Amino acid sequence: LPAQNVAIKDDPAASKEGVQAPAASTRRPSLAVDYIGNNYAAIAWNDGDMEKLEVLPVDQLSSPLGISAADLLGEDGAAAYRSARQQARQTLYGQGITLTAEAGGEDNFGLTRRNGHWYLQGRVNYHHHGTPEYMDFNINSIPPDSLVVYDTLYLNWQSIRDRVPNAVDAFTSPNKDIAVITTTSKLYFFGLNGEHLDSVPLGEMDLPEGTRIIMAEWATGFYVDDWEKAFVNHGAASL
Repeated sequence: LPAQNVAIKDDPAASKEGVQAPAASTRRPSLAVDYIGNNYAAIAWNDGDMEKLEVLPVDQLSSPLGISAADLLGEDGAAAYRSARQQARQTLYGQGITLTAEAGGEDNFGLTRRNGHWYLQGRVNYHHHGTPEYMDFNINSIPPDSLVVYDTLYLNWQSIRDRVPNAVDAFTSPNKDIAVITTTSKLYFFGLNGEHLDSVPLGEMDLPEGTRIIMAEWATGFYVDDWEKAFVNHGAASL
């Protein structure tokens, strides 16, 4: 889900251990959205010299700086971020890579989707033989409610793969009555019977190659009709 030239901003000052960081472009040639929720969006941007992660408020997507780990995750989350980042850097040092970049301070993190849940993920940027590269690392902290409001999966993966053997992701509704299962090429909608999927899907749709899920929001009560009207007014078609 890439978008081209969606924002312009000054790049935060970059520093490296033992070497001066190369001058960075002030434009974002490319940007991809990894996650979007009610309050925040997690993005990955590439300025031609660095591929960096950021979390931004949805009403300030052109902000020149991402939100820091301490501001969004609290002190415990920030400590988990620093610890995981240091472990990643030590791994790089063990490979003979010492020129890690610290561009942007403690805002080089975002969200990734895995096994039916959203997980915090950080990134270390570095140059290796003159080529910009990066290493991603897991942050051992649960995303705060302000970032991910709902992230509950009422099914286990064995029951999911009994119905959809090639499933790669799954979502269940707060009312525990609907499940959405994805493969690399399909999106399936199932009714739920306790902790099991119904034998036949309610519907399905094809997914273009390379499709990623970046948003998972559920509507209940009168919001269902409001959302349906909004989607129809914007050209959505019934399955």
